[in-house]
Amino acid sequence: MDTNVLLELYRFTPDAREELLQALRRVGDRLWIPHQVAAEYYNRRVDAVKDHLALYASVPKSLDEHKAKVLQELYAFAKRCSMAAEDKRALVEPIQEVFTRVKAEVAKHAESFDLTLEGVISGDPVLSELAEILDGKTGQGFNDDETRALIEEYERRAQDERPPGYKDSSKKENAHGDYFVWEQVLRRAEELSSPILLVTNDVKEDWVRKEAGLIVGARPELVAEMKERCGVDFLILQLGGFLQVAKKELGASVSASTVAQAENLAASVDRPLVLPEVEYEDLVFALVAHRDHAMAQLDRARDSLEVHPDDETFQADREFAQADVVRVRKLIHRLKQNSQRKVMNGQPVYWVDGYLVRRARQVALEGGAGAAKARRLVRAAEAGEIARGGQGLKNGLATLRSLYEEARTEEATWAQLLEQAESRQETNFSEAEIRQNLQRARDEGQALELRLKRLRNAGHYEND
Repeated sequence: MDTNVLLELYRFTPDAREELLQALRRVGDRLWIPHQVAAEYYNRRVDAVKDHLALYASVPKSLDEHKAKVLQELYAFAKRCSMAAEDKRALVEPIQEVFTRVKAEVAKHAESFDLTLEGVISGDPVLSELAEILDGKTGQGFNDDETRALIEEYERRAQDERPPGYKDSSKKENAHGDYFVWEQVLRRAEELSSPILLVTNDVKEDWVRKEAGLIVGARPELVAEMKERCGVDFLILQLGGFLQVAKKELGASVSASTVAQAENLAASVDRPLVLPEVEYEDLVFALVAHRDHAMAQLDRARDSLEVHPDDETFQADREFAQADVVRVRKLIHRLKQNSQRKVMNGQPVYWVDGYLVRRARQVALEGGAGAAKARRLVRAAEAGEIARGGQGLKNGLATLRSLYEEARTEEATWAQLLEQAESRQETNFSEAEIRQNLQRARDEGQALELRLKRLRNAGHYEND
């Protein structure tokens, strides 16, 4: 079993999780995991549940944003067409009903999900189940001398693009992880002298061979290395396929829904995304803005607690802000550590893990100080991806123009407020706040204008 399979237990519905655990029990003594997998699983399990739980908060927020945008367009359309109130309701109400129903479905899934971050940290029920199932079925780790020698061997293999693991060579942390898994699997095969089946949802080309976009098995080099070194066969199976085999051959109770969840999660395994340098830098900037806002909230909560030390609201604010600071700092670190700068078609770009890009955009859009800027930067980055992703440069340019107009409108609003403040008219903001926001809006407009020019001049970036 690979790490990603064990982590899926934190993303499955409760029923699907129990079916997967039952299938693992049915495998019995034939089940085994490398020491590297056990270590990676233990270190990443909290992040796995945290990221999954974040979906239940971020998706409704995203739906609200899209709903507001759609309604804004419809109201503008109704106004321009001079629609009567009844016609306007007929236009708007179906949209409101659809968004309400979808949010209710998301809420229903959130209510049925039984894991909590606090529960996993204090007494992880999944870890307890796996500890029982995998008792005596986990391999030994490498000693210090072996670790140093194997890291050197990995670096040689990665330079020659010899699988597995060379696709992770740009990672600053645990780049050798896949190779360590492979070396431990090889040693297990030597020990048993029996064929090896690796269950994994990894779809990178340094593990699997694909034909017409479909996975047809393990890389031939891996099969050959296993045969040459251990004299046995080597097979790779995705989690969905494993569950189907467990149902047919082992009598495990596996529903079609559980198989579908496994296959959907496998399909979402992340491939590197190529981001133009300006978009990567803007995304990091948006995360930094979110972190700084969380730090300011933390400072305010601490100041309030000095005056009211027993106030539960301020205590909750402090804990929430502190967790937010740690979460965003960690994401910024992971994003920087797992990004690689390259030059493609004469343009500087970053190769970034797809999951981290989506997670970073999600966090950048969660609100707080700088949220407007973060939102525009993220949407501008997505517009650039539209232009590169086959939907047409025209669509990307249109989206960027819309964002540019929004920034200029906001700039005009703050300029008008500044005039009122300077003439001593009452406003809801201090003059210093107005000047700060005016400058920010101007900067955003200039940045978007520059991106428009670049996109027009460069056409679009190709993903090699």
